Order: sequence, then C-alpha cells, then structure tokens
Amino acid sequence: MEYQEALIKFSHYYKDRYSVEFPTIFSLCNFKNKSILEIGSAEGYFVKEVSKLTNKINTTDVSIILSFPNSSFDIVFSRWTVQNLNNLKKFIKEICRVAKENVIIVLPSSEGNETKMLKIKFLDKFRQRKKRITEIKKLISNCGFKVKEKRKLLKFLFPNLDEAIEIFSALSFNNDLSVKEKLKLREFLSNRKKKGGIHLTQGASFICGYK
Repeated sequence: MEYQEALIKFSHYYKDRYSVEFPTIFSLCNFKNKSILEIGSAEGYFVKEVSKLTNKINTTDVSIILSFPNSSFDIVFSRWTVQNLNNLKKFIKEICRVAKENVIIVLPSSEGNETKMLKIKFLDKFRQRKKRITEIKKLISNCGFKVKEKRKLLKFLFPNLDEAIEIFSALSFNNDLSVKEKLKLREFLSNRKKKGGIHLTQGASFICGYK
C-alpha cells in the first residue's frame, strides 16, 4: 500500500474528528467571522467545518507562507503538519509573522498506544514528540505570543487486521519493516482487537498562541 492510499484509509477510520478534535480546536479561540489561513489542508475536513463560522478562509502549503505580508490573517492554523518539518524554527517564525491574533498547531503527542506501536522501529519516538512540543511552545512564545495547550486522546477503529497492518506499514514505517518487525506489528495490533475491530488511540497536542 502506498503512503497516500494509507493516509486516506487512516483518515476514514478516524472516529473523533468531529466529536473531539474540532471542538477542542474551536475552544482555543474565537473563529467567528475571522480571517483564517490553514497550512496544509489535506482532505479539507477543517475547511468545511470552519466555513460554518467564517467565509474568510485561505489554504496554502508550507512554502507559500513567505509571500504574505505581516499580520495578514486573524488566525493561522496548522493541523498534523509540523511533525514532518525539518526547518521548524523558520516555519513557526513565519506563521507567527502573518498571524494577527492567534496561531494554532495540532500535532501528535506521546500519549496513546500509537506511540507505543512506533517503538517497534523507532525507540526514541516518545522523547522526540515531547521535545518537539516543548520546542514549538517556546518558539511561539519567543515570537511574542502567550501560549496555552490542551491534550486529548483520539480514537481510531480499523475493522480489518490485515488492512490495519498495511496502513501502518506504509504510513508509520514507510514500508520499511523487517519480517521480525512486521510480526511485532501484527502482534501489537492483534492485542488491540475488541468488539468492532482494532482499536487504537493517538495522543494529540493542541497548541494555541494568542496575543
């Protein structure tokens, strides 16, 4: 299974998008009638949801932020993007520069059994995630924003074990698991089989910078 196909399937089996994730985001600041810039809109779920509160929505990718003048948007938002960036310091500096009132970042945290699964291949992922969240909060603070954070556990339900193995092999391990590691992945996911399928939780950090 290729990465993009795995990402679409992973998103399909996500159970808490509307019940936990979006309500948490909207609790961080006021989105009503605000101008919004989303960095990396993925499947467009957030755009559709926030359009109920404002029609002033722009989406772009990471490389385009530089083209916007200072304080171009009331809120600059990034969901499940920054964990993959190399030049984090530059990215945070830029989103803070173009944000007038708030910056909001959602990224994986170390809570949840998904982090334990990653240790099949990446033993220090727990420490890396904690370090990145601490770094992001410090960078936002250095740009003149106050910072608050909320943590949530997000639930996923995969109905089929073999499909779940394929999804995570591609999405979390870039299809680069040894035979032994793939057996460990099968065992890990099998142990989370309950009524309805394979139950998995992912930790999420919701970071908000505000003036």
